[in-house]
Amino acid sequence: MAGDPRILRTCRFAGGARQALRTDLGWPLDHSEYHRGGRDLRTDSGLWVGAVAGDLDADGDPDRHVANGATPNFLYENRRHTADARWKDRLHEVGRVVGVAVSGDGRRQAGMGMSVGDVDSDSHVDLLVSNFSHDHVSHYRQLDPLRFSETAFASDLGRWTLPTLGWGTGLADFDHDMDLDLFVSNGHVYPQVDEAGIVTAYRRDNQLFRNDHGFLRDVTVLSGSGLRVIAVSRGSALGDLGEDGDLDVVIVNRDSIPSLMRNEGVSAGWLSVELEGTRRNRMAIGARVVVRSQDGHSQFREIHVGTGYLSQDVHRLQFGTGTIDSVEIEVHWPGGRVESLGRMGVRQHVRINSGNDG
Repeated sequence: MAGDPRILRTCRFAGGARQALRTDLGWPLDHSEYHRGGRDLRTDSGLWVGAVAGDLDADGDPDRHVANGATPNFLYENRRHTADARWKDRLHEVGRVVGVAVSGDGRRQAGMGMSVGDVDSDSHVDLLVSNFSHDHVSHYRQLDPLRFSETAFASDLGRWTLPTLGWGTGLADFDHDMDLDLFVSNGHVYPQVDEAGIVTAYRRDNQLFRNDHGFLRDVTVLSGSGLRVIAVSRGSALGDLGEDGDLDVVIVNRDSIPSLMRNEGVSAGWLSVELEGTRRNRMAIGARVVVRSQDGHSQFREIHVGTGYLSQDVHRLQFGTGTIDSVEIEVHWPGGRVESLGRMGVRQHVRINSGNDG
């Protein structure tokens, strides 16, 4: 303050250039020999808060969606199959063009956590992004490959998330009725909001939304004591901790112990699938598993990285199967190979090896 930088150093948080790390050994990233690349990643600036990687347009290569704080979101389309041999020319920022940069009414938001999944069962993955208080969780519905419409209020999600500051997000079939529900962890960053006379609070309950044919209904007050905990929550992660087929939720709370929400009372069928990929991609990131029942109903899950907020869900894929007693499984491995496993019974954990250690 008096001209001596050893006494006080001030820092300004500003958007910086993006960098991607990759390896020449395989898809998507190896654990060594990283190189920097990506033309658009180096030139686009934004207040990055979260990023998720996955095959958003189902063309066999990994895209990236980035949630920015107070600046438009990014979506990097991977044009691996159309670009030249130089990897740096394959990622192109198309967020504004495809409809995921801003809210439905054209406003910049303050993105926090993200989830990816087929909410409306139309075979396209949708994007959900939690935001600051007095805003809403964004629901980017994918109508066609890389053509999105922000439908939070049309899906009933918008009005229930306006007062809250959301962080961790998790899409999963919590009730095993063969569609994806949504969990959001909440908590403000300013304790002073409790004295401001506005419709929000520093400590909040978290929220659970049940999928009702594509509409996301708030069922928080109906869903047990685990959702009555009032805290300043941040990240959350999903996993079957009891090995009973139900997905549980672990939540990190500021200035407090973590919360564990055990999923109990679900009697409908389920199936979980764990994939083992190649040496270059052991977790099979980017793989898609399709499950089909005898009545023709199909659902799919993909292995993503970066979902939620500063957290990572278990990579085992979980499916609710309702009253169905058997299903057919199809695996779309990274790189394009498709493997059909035929029909098998439900209520079991299935482990599938790619059979290719290249």
